[in-house]
Parts: sequence; structure tokens; C-alpha cells
Amino acid sequence: MVEVILVGGLAERYGEKHVLEINTSKPLSELLREFAKRFPDAFEPSGEPKPGIIVFINGVDARLMDPGQEVSPSSRIHIIQVYHGG
Repeated sequence: MVEVILVGGLAERYGEKHVLEINTSKPLSELLREFAKRFPDAFEPSGEPKPGIIVFINGVDARLMDPGQEVSPSSRIHIIQVYHGG
């Protein structure tokens, strides 16, 4: 099972912790598309995080990972909504 932790406004809307019933490794791109279904205001339907959203997989920024890289069921994922002020 993949543990997903939401931070910021996303945690207020959806709750802080979620567990995805994933029993086998999945490509990062497929996992992000699943997030788009669960958290539509944070992700485009393609799985691309919307502006102001950062995703970390086991402490690594998902933007630095290959979309085909496998994410294991024991992974810990943080989805952070970043606020910018002026």
C-alpha cells in the first residue's frame, strides 16, 4: 500500500493521510493519473501537477524522476501545495 500525505490546503480539503491499495509497482505516470482522479484540483487529467503543487516520492522531487520509473507499494508520497505571497 502506498501512503500519501497531503500538506497545506490539500490536507484541509481531503484530509492529511491517504492509503492507496496498490499491491504491485506502478509507473510514476500511471500513479500521477490516479492522483488526478482522487485530487482533481491538484492535478491535470494527464497526471501533471497543477502550478503550486509539488510531489515527492520517498523524498525525491517527482519532476526529477523518469515518468516510467516504477513506484513500489512501500513508497511514501508527499503532495505539497505551495503558497506564494507578495
